[in-house]
Amino acid sequence: EAEAVAKKKAEDEARAKAELAATAAPTNVAAHPKPASTGTAGAPLFTAPAGGLATNSVGMIFVHLASGFWAAKYEVTQAEYQKVMGNNPSKSVADRQPVETVSWNDAVEFTRKLNESERDRLPAGMAYALPTDKQWKELLAAQRFDELPGRGFTGRSRPLTVGQGPANKLGLHDVLGNVWEWTRDTAPGEKRLLKGGAFNSISYD
Repeated sequence: EAEAVAKKKAEDEARAKAELAATAAPTNVAAHPKPASTGTAGAPLFTAPAGGLATNSVGMIFVHLASGFWAAKYEVTQAEYQKVMGNNPSKSVADRQPVETVSWNDAVEFTRKLNESERDRLPAGMAYALPTDKQWKELLAAQRFDELPGRGFTGRSRPLTVGQGPANKLGLHDVLGNVWEWTRDTAPGEKRLLKGGAFNSISYD
């Protein structure tokens, strides 16, 4: 009987985790703080004026924001996630679609491994991380669902290829409306915050 109870509890926990992460991804990863130096071998990694671009060794493109940190121009693609993590959990498989069905722990592990693989290229004191809720709101740049085609791509059966949606005022794509996005912060009750809505939802969070 005790084994049956434990098994049911484990199954319930697994089901809850799967439901929460159904369309969540480590998207628009932030790199911070503003660096004062270059990467190794003289590579000008993450040194540019506001609006400048940088590309890391995985192929992720980052935009330098006026507030001093960098944000991924696109959601993390399945190909990029595969390079870093060695697997692709997505239900709708395509290299240039955003990775999805990712738990918060997996999203954090992605940034940890990305930091590890880039440690010889990142300037001192700089690191990749999920954006905070405050940073995510900055990345949103006051964009609204009614500005997006199909009201945030709702009614579609899968996410769109990254970049198909229009860029916002900061030059970032799909902060809103393609797949749900994890942040570093928690809501009351220690629930992790998901932001941005998805192709099948018009809710912000």
